[in-house]
Amino acid sequence: MKQLFVALLCSLPITTMSADTAYAGGSTEPIVETSRLATDIKVLASDAFEGRAPATPGEERTVGWIIGRMMAAGLQPGGDLRDGKR
Repeated sequence: MKQLFVALLCSLPITTMSADTAYAGGSTEPIVETSRLATDIKVLASDAFEGRAPATPGEERTVGWIIGRMMAAGLQPGGDLRDGKR
């Protein structure tokens, strides 16, 4: 559960910006779209994710949703491959 919580916290800022508009005018501060952030929180808190408890279908849906949002933001996996894993 702790890993999921950390992944969720790390992903929220990513879900609030697009790859093209992440920073305004050369600023180092990301643009945060509060309406998108609120929508993402409502989605993750919905009954569709069944509480997001570890080792449940709700957790699998949540992780899949977060991965999808990261991919939509243009993020790529990092690190070296070792035995097919990063």
